Amino acid sequence: MKNHIDACLVINSSLNTKERLIATDKLIEAQVLFTFISPERLQIQAFREALLSMSRQSNYFSYCVIDEVHCVSEWGHDFRTAYLKLGHNAIKFCKTKNLPTIPLFGLTATASFDVLSDIQRELSANNEHRLGEEAIIRFETTNREELQFEILKIETGNALSKPKIGLAKQAQLDQVLKTIAETLEQYNKMPQNQNIALKNFEANHFFNENGTHAGLIFCPHRSWYFGVTDQYKKQGKKFGVYDHLIDFAHIDLPHLRAGTFIGSDDQNKNVETDSARHQAEFIQNKLNLLVATKAFGMGIDKPNIRFTVHINYPSSIESFVQEAGRAGRDRKLAICYILFNDQTIIGKRGSIEADKDILEHFYRRSFKGEEHEKLLRYRHFLNRIIYPAHHRLKLIAEKLSEAFDIEIHLNIWQHTRLYLNQGFDNHYGYLNLSNLKINTNRSDDKALSDRLLKWLKSYIETKCPPTEKVVLWLETPAESEPCIEKQLAEIEIGEKLAPIIIPFQVGDDKMDKEKAIYRLSTIGVIDDYTLDFNSKHFVLYATKKTDDAYKAYLCDYIKTFYSDVRANQEIKKVDSYKGKTTIQKCLGFLIDFVYEEVAKKRLEAINTMRMACYEGLKENGNQLFKEFIDLYFHAKYARKHHSVADHNYSLTDLTDEGKNQNIQWVWDFIGIIEQDKTGSQLNNLKHLRGACLRLLIDHPDNACLLLLKAFTVFILEADNDKLIKEAKESLIKGFLIFQATQKMSVSEYLSEVFKYQKELEKYHLAQILENEISLLCLKAHTAWLAQFNNNFLEDYESSHSQRTD
Repeated sequence: MKNHIDACLVINSSLNTKERLIATDKLIEAQVLFTFISPERLQIQAFREALLSMSRQSNYFSYCVIDEVHCVSEWGHDFRTAYLKLGHNAIKFCKTKNLPTIPLFGLTATASFDVLSDIQRELSANNEHRLGEEAIIRFETTNREELQFEILKIETGNALSKPKIGLAKQAQLDQVLKTIAETLEQYNKMPQNQNIALKNFEANHFFNENGTHAGLIFCPHRSWYFGVTDQYKKQGKKFGVYDHLIDFAHIDLPHLRAGTFIGSDDQNKNVETDSARHQAEFIQNKLNLLVATKAFGMGIDKPNIRFTVHINYPSSIESFVQEAGRAGRDRKLAICYILFNDQTIIGKRGSIEADKDILEHFYRRSFKGEEHEKLLRYRHFLNRIIYPAHHRLKLIAEKLSEAFDIEIHLNIWQHTRLYLNQGFDNHYGYLNLSNLKINTNRSDDKALSDRLLKWLKSYIETKCPPTEKVVLWLETPAESEPCIEKQLAEIEIGEKLAPIIIPFQVGDDKMDKEKAIYRLSTIGVIDDYTLDFNSKHFVLYATKKTDDAYKAYLCDYIKTFYSDVRANQEIKKVDSYKGKTTIQKCLGFLIDFVYEEVAKKRLEAINTMRMACYEGLKENGNQLFKEFIDLYFHAKYARKHHSVADHNYSLTDLTDEGKNQNIQWVWDFIGIIEQDKTGSQLNNLKHLRGACLRLLIDHPDNACLLLLKAFTVFILEADNDKLIKEAKESLIKGFLIFQATQKMSVSEYLSEVFKYQKELEKYHLAQILENEISLLCLKAHTAWLAQFNNNFLEDYESSHSQRTD
């Protein structure tokens, strides 16, 4: 609407109650063609009912369009669980006139095969509406020739600490801002850039009053040295990037006008207000620099952004391409910087690179560990449902409101009556607390009042202990109630539980509980859930199912990762899991499975982005970085059905997108490096590395991919000690996985190890693996000796016992 699109509306938290009601009525009456909402709105019961009411009035939807659909993968597993239910909710509540389900259109410019696979999986609603390969339409190139990449290495000398590294990056940022015009002018004069050159470019007036050019600075945090700003802190020194810049710009760049964008903040409404204002001013060229978190930029198409700066490299190639891609939207020259530091600091978790630790901080928030998740699920859902500081009266009002879909308030008058009201003027009557007698004398709708008060009376009679006074019981905090499993045990298969209220506190508590609820819905324990942002609670709906049904739900989820045969094999492991019930065993298996299939991908994606930065630090780094990104998305050996000399050389096909492994494929692809005449040896190595990196994101423990990736790194990165060290770790890991999973004798296994070393001899690199080869030999012989001893002792004990008898 701000971009002059008519016949549309937006429904979000920026509207007040009256504005939201008016907007929702317009939607119901089909007075608009387009409605913009967030995934979270589909979790609100009232909005769901509004959507369903449209079909009763013969108003229907044509499509559900999911812009920036990569967020389903990136954000869904991290901090916005609503994205994982988006496909399910859209299909369930958005009805079409003549189709069984609404068509889903997902749009993104930054999805690799792995992210596309994740999107397919999550939008398929746990295999209820499975999206096939034919649903994916993708371009063969995402190359943006107008974007130039500069990776700037930041080093601070000795006495390392995060604050010192942060200050060093801020100092480098000063230099970038002072020299950006000059750097652009240099690129502008290069003959190869004439098609993308800036016309009438005036370097001396880059930052000017008219806002001709603009820039974006992306920060990994909201505050502190690596964050946007500390201006919302009530006291103390300000260390944020923006706080530093306003002091610097006042002296050196008087025409620099900067703002901040953090997004929303439940604790401070000024954050959201300022962010919205600064975004608008930035788009209108009133500001020429915006310091932001990655929340900025969704749907923004500002043509004159000439540069981006990442204070820290992002957590994935996809994230970087998305964020850096905000520059150069007019298809003219723009520069994308990354301030890169790989120095090691000593932190709470030992030695770690500061930049990497920042990214792993977010990983640890999203994936707090299998045991932590299992404990959380048990404590909050499978043991007791806990209501911290949540009074019983409020809890009953919420249950009553949910049961009748009316906002209900309960009030105790002089310890003798329990009044039931809706708003200030609408009175339904009361219960006499001494005998629970119903009184509806003041009600205008006695039939409804009678139903409400009978429900209330029945609830109190069921829940209040007979030895306790009702008024005292109502006024005490409701600390907990029986867990979901216990409630299900008390009903028959096919019966539904009364809606279960789960309160939450804003922040990690909400995120953790919603993730737990999503896990329970994945195995079929929870049928559905809604979210009330005002009262800050979830409402859960559950139907009792058989144990086999819970396993079937889990198996359907596994099938979105594995073949049917593999999934059916995996589901057999559930019975051996720790737990007293099938639900507990299924949940334990699911949590381990998610950490194996999803959490590991996050760490692998961080490492791949870090590797790209090393590529950009080399001579001719701009071109090499572009090539790395392109091969990550489009490596030929990752293309389906890719053939060389009429033989399939697609790692995607052979490994079934990374799910399978075979030692023979290692030798096949090492051999094709020389045989494939569609590219040079070096290019083929880069394509092979790109294919391995992409497939390893989804399957980081695939031994074949680990060995092939290591092989390419040994050759391509021979001068980079850090990458060589990591490649050696991949080599050892890959061979140990093969040793554990392939039926090979010790001599057969060691033959494969030495064959790998011999292949590297062709590149004069065999000597770099001497220690690793020795270690693998030692581990193989140790494993053989342990097996021999076990067999010997079994035979000895057996024969000895026979002689004794």
